Amino acid sequence: FERAGACRVEGQQLHFSDEAARFFCKGGWLEDYVAEVVATLPADVGIQDWAAGVQVRSLANNLPGLGGSNELDVAILAHNRLHLVECKTRNLGDEGGAAGALYKLDALTSLGGLNTASLLVSYRKLAAGERQRARDLGIQTCVGSQLANLRGTLIKWIKTRA
Repeated sequence: FERAGACRVEGQQLHFSDEAARFFCKGGWLEDYVAEVVATLPADVGIQDWAAGVQVRSLANNLPGLGGSNELDVAILAHNRLHLVECKTRNLGDEGGAAGALYKLDALTSLGGLNTASLLVSYRKLAAGERQRARDLGIQTCVGSQLANLRGTLIKWIKTRA
């Protein structure tokens, strides 16, 4: 990050060049990476449209797990089905980490309808209980060393939903 000009280290302090650089270093790099991979997927995957950083506002405030506004890191429309991707770089063992991300994805998936699918992409591994919770909620995962094959994971995930 320092070589890229996003931040500099002075003694024990980390200084960011601006707010956008701080966001990028804090985890925005993973969202950018996922969006870049989606943008380069071959045509035969069936992607009709995609977007990153989509703001979603629920008009029904009583939906569990959703406040007034949420951001979808990456949304993909393929084979007339919505695919939602949530990206996380923080330690998911922290309070609200994996469970919060999974419940948010579950709520947004429900909001998108029966044919909506979701994927959690995390730089860090999930604990066994969190992996099971993702399976129980029907949420695919691509975590830790699996990121090396993100492209293949996305292709398989989208094509199996066709």
